[in-house]
Amino acid sequence: MSTNVELLKVEVELPVFQTMWTERLDEFKQIILDHKKEFPNSYTDSNVNASWRSAWNLHQVDPKFDPIAKYFQDLAESVGNQYFHTNGMFDVINMWAMTYGPKEGTKYHSHFPSCLSVIFYIDVEDNAAPICIGNSCRPVENGLVLIFDASIPHWVPDDGDGKRIVLAANLDFVPSQIRGTWKAY
Repeated sequence: MSTNVELLKVEVELPVFQTMWTERLDEFKQIILDHKKEFPNSYTDSNVNASWRSAWNLHQVDPKFDPIAKYFQDLAESVGNQYFHTNGMFDVINMWAMTYGPKEGTKYHSHFPSCLSVIFYIDVEDNAAPICIGNSCRPVENGLVLIFDASIPHWVPDDGDGKRIVLAANLDFVPSQIRGTWKAY
């Protein structure tokens, strides 16, 4: 049965949260490069133009990424509790790594139906392309972590000359009523 749905558009401002995590960048860079060496085949998709992308379930297949997945979950819970009063947990639904060369980027896209998206810049050259979220573009730097509503469209222009190594993830909310009884994978 088909339902007739009408699209209405409203203008709202949505937050993008940022922090820095610089303590273990060299270690994380090496973990990504080692993973890339072990799994050199790049996964392709329609919106990422990167020289290499890992599988979507990086956090499930390589335990070396557990500290990063835990950090993403803790960060999401902190944002949820502080700004949205959620009092719940967030689970990493998928996580992937990418290495970008010069003139590589991503097309305009979102990560709906996930709740939150996280981007972590591990190793960024000075002349790397910015990240554009909504109508705003922001330069990227080593250790930058961005977390935002997964339905917000974002992209990376393919006109930058610098290389970058990036980790990204999507997280979903686990309400307190089902905490301990549900897992995304």
